[in-house]
Amino acid sequence: MTTQTTRRFVGRLSALRVADGLSLAAAPSFALMALVSGVSGGPMDMMCSAMPGALPLSGMTWMYLLMSIFHSGPWLKRALHPEPRRDRDIQATALDRAAAG
Repeated sequence: MTTQTTRRFVGRLSALRVADGLSLAAAPSFALMALVSGVSGGPMDMMCSAMPGALPLSGMTWMYLLMSIFHSGPWLKRALHPEPRRDRDIQATALDRAAAG
């Protein structure tokens, strides 16, 4: 393998790490937005509600909570199937194969 091929492989590996990090960032972000929208309910929430005072949570809060639940898959996967951190091992093996080939 050439150096250019090795660089492409390492670039793809880096892109996968970034995508993995972004997938883990979604659920906490939506949970935080649900908390902020639930705490900072304004007069518009009272005006749009069918029964003012029935539930302290607005429609946006419920939406953010549902989005947080829908995006919790990567966290559940990581919690149920923990894998050891072997990014450096994979990268080193790929570089060794590229040098040998």
